[in-house]
Amino acid sequence: MVLCLPGATVQAICDRILRILKWKGEQPEIVVHVDTNAMAVKNSEHTLSSIAKIEDEISQLTKTITNSKQTLISIPKIQDEISQLSKNTATSIASVKNELSQWKSNVAEKFTKTGSSITKLQDDILQWSNNRLRCPTEWTRFRESCYHFSSSTKTWGEAQRQCASLDGHLVVINNAEEQERIRQNVNNNYWIGLNDIVQEGIWHWVDGTDYSSNVKFWESSQPNGHEEFDEDCALVSGGGLWHDWPCDSMHFAICEKRAA
Repeated sequence: MVLCLPGATVQAICDRILRILKWKGEQPEIVVHVDTNAMAVKNSEHTLSSIAKIEDEISQLTKTITNSKQTLISIPKIQDEISQLSKNTATSIASVKNELSQWKSNVAEKFTKTGSSITKLQDDILQWSNNRLRCPTEWTRFRESCYHFSSSTKTWGEAQRQCASLDGHLVVINNAEEQERIRQNVNNNYWIGLNDIVQEGIWHWVDGTDYSSNVKFWESSQPNGHEEFDEDCALVSGGGLWHDWPCDSMHFAICEKRAA
């Protein structure tokens, strides 16, 4: 219920109060009270001032609410833009990854082709070089080396000196293919360029090839030395495997030198 006093000032107060109540959705009951007391009029003027302040606060609140509504309206749009940006970014990243993968594949393919071409070129050069290589009469060529299988027996030292006189040395076996080629060409014992004359158990190849890292084709239980006499020189037996043997014993020999 709203109590309204007579007078212009009081009437204005009543009107404002009614507007506020209606803004709030209320339906006030209006009662007009006649009171000519001066104090009541003064109090009414003070109330009017307070109501004006309240109206300003309401106006400010209304603006805040309006701005908040606009912000809320903008949020879905911003969210949509962020979502679209995320999708675009994901699409761009996927595209870059695909391009990078394709680039790697192309590079790998070209590298493989280049590697194959280089390997073929190396093989062609090696083949051309091998075709030009020659060995002296009574020597057998295998890859880049020439081999001479002696027809007379000698001690290991004599055999090494004979090979040196032919611009070579006792054979040094560097790989399984060379070992197999020699095995196919022997049916007896042949000296090879391996010994432990300087120190027992420390084997050396005559051309300086490292024994420890090189291939080895010893017969089982070889090298085994001997209690009565030294076995400091190596030979390839008729079966194709290596044995240690006394260096002053008489055997055939295999000389080796580079093909030219």
